[in-house]
Amino acid sequence: MASNKSKGCVVDIETYGTEDDCKILSIGAVIFDEYGDVRKTPPETFHMLVDLDQPGRTVDASTLSWWEKQSEEARMRVLAEDNRVPLEEALLELTGFIRKLSPGSYGVALQTSTWVF
Repeated sequence: MASNKSKGCVVDIETYGTEDDCKILSIGAVIFDEYGDVRKTPPETFHMLVDLDQPGRTVDASTLSWWEKQSEEARMRVLAEDNRVPLEEALLELTGFIRKLSPGSYGVALQTSTWVF
């Protein structure tokens, strides 16, 4: 009997606040097989640090304070200054990563068309 595997994607966005106009620090994602065993077939992952030069985006003081209290490892994972890319580039790369779920999918195009740079 043929297997009907269902794939999904989880996206994690780290920011300098909880409002939708806050600066984005990093974008991560993972594509997974709902019925797969990640010990046998590791999921595909995506991670990009975003350039903090994001005109019009804000930094929430309490979130900045929260980040300062996190472990060194956690801070370095998202606050490192090296290898950052412009927000638009990160979102375009994320779009390409998500399209692996269903190449040419209208649903993916529709969802990503709502992003504002």
